[in-house]
Amino acid sequence: MMPIIIVHQKKLFIIYTLANIAILSTFMFLYEKELTLSEEAFKDYLSVNVIAFALIGIISYTIFSINSRSLAKAESEIAERKKTEEQRNKLQIQLVQSQKLESVGLLAGGVAHDFNNILAAIQGFAELAADNADADNAVKKEIDEIIRASKKARDLTQQLLAFARIQPLDMKNLDINKIIKDFTGMLSRTLRENIIIQNDLCDNPGSVECDPIQLEQVILNLTLNSQDAMPDGGTIIIKTSRVEIDDDFVKKHDGIPTGSYILLSISDSGSGIDPGIIDNVFDPFFTTKDFGKGTGLGLSTVYGIIKQHKGMIHLHSEKKSGTIFNIYLPASDTAAEANTPPPAALIHTKGNETILAVEDNPDVRNLLETILRKTGYTAFIAENAEAALSITSSYKEIIHLLITDVIIPDMNGMQLYNKISEMRPEIKVIYISGYTANIIAPGGKPDEGINFIQKPFSISDFTRKVREVLDS
Repeated sequence: MMPIIIVHQKKLFIIYTLANIAILSTFMFLYEKELTLSEEAFKDYLSVNVIAFALIGIISYTIFSINSRSLAKAESEIAERKKTEEQRNKLQIQLVQSQKLESVGLLAGGVAHDFNNILAAIQGFAELAADNADADNAVKKEIDEIIRASKKARDLTQQLLAFARIQPLDMKNLDINKIIKDFTGMLSRTLRENIIIQNDLCDNPGSVECDPIQLEQVILNLTLNSQDAMPDGGTIIIKTSRVEIDDDFVKKHDGIPTGSYILLSISDSGSGIDPGIIDNVFDPFFTTKDFGKGTGLGLSTVYGIIKQHKGMIHLHSEKKSGTIFNIYLPASDTAAEANTPPPAALIHTKGNETILAVEDNPDVRNLLETILRKTGYTAFIAENAEAALSITSSYKEIIHLLITDVIIPDMNGMQLYNKISEMRPEIKVIYISGYTANIIAPGGKPDEGINFIQKPFSISDFTRKVREVLDS
């Protein structure tokens, strides 16, 4: 019985030993006459048994102590092994996610350049055709549908680039509260009438280094996601606060350093997310919507944008209890810039200057030539760097502007401009590309002072940019 009794409490060794001695002593004194022992033998018998019980208790206690230490050591090793296994599994998941991002990035980068060239030609020539058609012409309506579809395809490519964290960013130091306030009006017109938006913005959370367009895209995607979770209507709360990330938080959430952050929370009163799919919601092309009703890129785009801003996104959701998306963005105490709107469209977008355009894709090359000549410019079109350099050296008059694709045969667009500017120091340049490939955007955004147009572009944006650079 003793091993069973004292297995959890060491003090029970003493109690058990004393109890045995007390029972033995009581028994011997009660039945002293029946034992027929001499006084000397009685004392010897009693003392021997007391010593025996005491030795048994001491030996048992010693053995138990040794076994306890061994058991504690074994439990510690098991716990450490379990912790190591959990860390290994966590690292394995992060590795798989990293490999997934890399694969999507390679796919998006490869697709973006060629696909955006195709879209640029489709959208550009469709806009030219729309300009030549009467406003009430049925053909114009059909052309407008082509333009609309090409823009959707463009947005899809941009979403892939955002998830892969390789789309260009226009970073500014801005007041996040002002971005939310200015954007809420547009949101109220975009969401259904039975969706209520409430802002709960803290006083002076600080500024954040961000691309305002991309941050608005994050808010839009998350609120649209919340809207889908509330088919009968509900409330979306957009909240900001200032938080400090400490070591304990970093241990639970890898990939974000300690420091001051602005916490942007977007919560809804919707149906919540099934626990079985929470780990998959940021995966590209994962969607619970019916076929044809979603691309599965909304949340993955959000994930990519936040990671590109050196932040973190975490979600908490319970079935039928709503969802909260918590976004942590590094805070800056530098005074926020004024987020001024882009300048109004220039009325005068035509000109008579001479422009050299370099593009290896024949469809885009034809589009550039058509647009430039239609707007009054003298246009030279080259398909590669060799042809561009030949035109530059042989043409005796001024060439005011070089328009070049970033990726062309033999050399990149910046290298070509450097060679041409040696012969013509006064020449200006505009880079165009469906994917910058880190050639002119090593930090994910074109350097300040570099004129860049992302393919596919609208004719109005293109002609405005040309006029803007020529007039600068």
